[in-house]
Order: sequence, then C-alpha cells, then structure tokens
Amino acid sequence: MHADPPAILRSKVDAGQLGAKTGRGFYVFENNRPQKSRDYDRPDNELTDRLILTMVNESVACLDDGIVDDAELLDAGAVFGTGFAPFRGGPIRYAIDEGIESVVERLERLALRFGPRFTPHPRWQRLTSQP
Repeated sequence: MHADPPAILRSKVDAGQLGAKTGRGFYVFENNRPQKSRDYDRPDNELTDRLILTMVNESVACLDDGIVDDAELLDAGAVFGTGFAPFRGGPIRYAIDEGIESVVERLERLALRFGPRFTPHPRWQRLTSQP
C-alpha cells in the first residue's frame, strides 16, 4: 500500500522543479547547493508552545514514571540526545526558567484548543506545591 504524494510535491514535479538536477525545487540551487533564505518570519508564541511544551510535559511524565532518576539527567539527555537547545538547559530547566505555573497555564490553554495531548501531567501539581 502506498500513499499519494502531497499536492505540493506533485506541483513541483509537474512544473519540472526536481531539485538539484534542475536547479529549482523547494530551493533555488547554485553550484548544486540549495540557497536557503535567512529571512523568515519568527513563529508565533502559540506555535512555539505547541512544539516545545509537548516535550516539556513528556519530560515531567518521564520523571514521574521513573524512566529517568532526576531532572538534571533528563535535561542532559534531552540536550545531548535530542538536540534540545543547549542554551535553554533542557526541558525541566526551561520550565523552571519560564515559571512552572506559566507552563501549566499554557498547557491548559493548548489542551482546550487542541485536545488532551496537551493536558498537563499530574506531576506538575506536585512540583508547584513543593516548598
């Protein structure tokens, strides 16, 4: 069984834009190298939250399930293993820096708008109630 290619891919092929071999495709190619634009719109905060907070929420679930022993190991694993932005320090450090209450509120808003996959993990409540 195979899926039909996405419409944008079909339109590129129909237009003869086959990538490096034709010099055009999703990019314009010069000397067989794609010329990527450095000028792009910054994503809005909601999109950023949808991408980042899912991982942050799952990180808390990993701590709660005992998959990782502590937050520092989890952060190191996320930075070195998945490429989480090192300057953010890892998902748990990110949540602490952003404010745990803020992260939970943002997850709740996303859950209302996009469904239960954004529901804050119960461990967040324990983290916010610790002295």
